[in-house]
Amino acid sequence: MNEKFFSISKEKQERIIRCAYEVFSQNSYKEASMSKIADAGGISKSLLFHYFSNKREFHLYLWENAGRQFCEIQTRHYTGATGFFEIIQQRFMARFTFMREHPVIFLFVLRAFFEEDPELNDPVRSHVRKLCDKKTEEIMALAETSGFRPRVDVKFLIQEIEGFFLITLWQIFSQGKWDVNYLEKNFTKRIEQWKAVYLKEN
Repeated sequence: MNEKFFSISKEKQERIIRCAYEVFSQNSYKEASMSKIADAGGISKSLLFHYFSNKREFHLYLWENAGRQFCEIQTRHYTGATGFFEIIQQRFMARFTFMREHPVIFLFVLRAFFEEDPELNDPVRSHVRKLCDKKTEEIMALAETSGFRPRVDVKFLIQEIEGFFLITLWQIFSQGKWDVNYLEKNFTKRIEQWKAVYLKEN
């Protein structure tokens, strides 16, 4: 990326980025051309290529920018909880807040994750795998797990929770239905079910 992008006015930067998120969120990677983004942002395609050398570079910049915005929201939701399910719920509440505050960016993230073009899905999914591994280790380090039933594999449980969420997101993406309130309510019910199955009885 050309550093000159950051030398233009903040307003112009934000307009270009906002329009790029809209174009990428509404189109497949192949169909989301730099021409469409340039037109939406009110600049020439040649100028957009001056700032970003190609579409892949621009997309990955937007992906990283989305990650930064999510981390800010996650920090706001941090409570210092040590209970396993409290930590899980806290982190997922951050996701739901992200969906509500940045619906276009979240749809961009969703479309990027399910994108089949190898030019994009290799780096995106590799990054997601590394991030999931990191988050799992963070939870394992923070969470109090003595309340689980014997022989419960907590790491496997984390994978089960993430798998459920991923399936739900795929349903949203493939069916075009978008109801964050329903998603949050459904996830909260699942949390209670996981507690009943995996925690010792008081």
